[in-house]
Amino acid sequence: MDMMEMMKQAKAVSEKMKSAQEAVEHIQVTGFAGLDEDKVSVCMGGRYQVSEVSIPAHLMGKNDADSVAFLQDLIAAATNDAVQKVAKETKDRMSNVMGGLQLPPGFKLPL
Repeated sequence: MDMMEMMKQAKAVSEKMKSAQEAVEHIQVTGFAGLDEDKVSVCMGGRYQVSEVSIPAHLMGKNDADSVAFLQDLIAAATNDAVQKVAKETKDRMSNVMGGLQLPPGFKLPL
């Protein structure tokens, strides 16, 4: 492969990468924690911003320290679940863009 062809491929990948990065911003995932009636959910976008937290009403009425700690743990776990899902989705989309392109060492995108 000559240098001009490699430059064309790199430019095409750079454009695909930019498009994929823009698409990643629109990812919406939901992280969950808890079981059945105690399930808490956190909705998160591709920039790791939380857009919604859903907490079962029966958990909100409990004010004892154990219940509050349990609820805090569920919210943290659901948020972490959502973060992992955004990271995986981002990685998957970016690896699809880069698939097959052989760049020489030190060659960086975007151009």
